[in-house]
Amino acid sequence: MANYTVYDEGKTRHGDARDVLEQIRLENGRDNDEVARMNVDEYARALIDDAPYFLPSDLLKVLGSQPFDSDIDRALTYLGQMPTSGVRILAVK
Repeated sequence: MANYTVYDEGKTRHGDARDVLEQIRLENGRDNDEVARMNVDEYARALIDDAPYFLPSDLLKVLGSQPFDSDIDRALTYLGQMPTSGVRILAVK
């Protein structure tokens, strides 16, 4: 299981993908009722499903061919590549 260090809108977050994505979901859920009603698995699925609207098709194709430990790891990586998200993955161990 990978551990992430993520920069998110002025905050540094640490943990496995589930922990980090849950922290991001909770923060975003304060301003978005739809996100607030989701659990972390639903949030990950929504990020993956929305990725074609936010990522260049060539990048999405490359990311889609990469192996990930889980859909949550994939969603966090996609979120880190979305220019408007403010989330940047600094390290994966």
